[in-house]
Amino acid sequence: MAAVSKALVGNKVSGVEGIPSSNGGIFIGDSLSPNASLNILIEGNSISDIHSVNRGAYAIHVNNGASTASSAIGYTTVTIRNNTISNLVGGGWTHAIGLEGDTPGVLVVDNSISNLVAPSDSVAVWFEDNPSFSTGQVNQNNFNVTIAAYGIAVHPALSLAYPALSVDGTCNWWRDAGGPGPVGSGFGARVTANVDRSQRAGHFRLHGEVLRCDREPGV
Repeated sequence: MAAVSKALVGNKVSGVEGIPSSNGGIFIGDSLSPNASLNILIEGNSISDIHSVNRGAYAIHVNNGASTASSAIGYTTVTIRNNTISNLVGGGWTHAIGLEGDTPGVLVVDNSISNLVAPSDSVAVWFEDNPSFSTGQVNQNNFNVTIAAYGIAVHPALSLAYPALSVDGTCNWWRDAGGPGPVGSGFGARVTANVDRSQRAGHFRLHGEVLRCDREPGV
């Protein structure tokens, strides 16, 4: 990994609430930015109890340069690793890790995500306005969410624009021994198209627990 320019490590963020606005724990932006945010490390943070009454709840939100304005040419290079995220409630949507701007080579690894609530749009790792989504790696995460939520989701506009490309979503725990559904063959957290969810042999240790890739913990 390149030298870290900014590190957000070992913080606890909890009890963020608002009515008209989206709310979150860590934000990298904004959408109109003409500048790149380079070599960001977000590691070992505990983010919980985020609530937006009318809009979106986020733990980690990245939308640097996401606007269609000609001057908005910012992008972000970031590693999101070993964070614990829980209890996010959005009145509109909930994106635990919202990669909603260009994030070339993003790494999302070793995170534990649970208890996501929204009327319909509830996602652990979400890609939107992100033309580099297929260069990302989302591996060895614990998506401890229900079949009503997505573990990894790619916005339909990206799927339409890049139908042959997929983000690496292999070797995650989807809360079901058969892996993700409904596009996948299992009954765990949901997954959309344009996510490589092929099962991979092996196991990984996350927060003191041994998880097998796409399979039940300890099996």
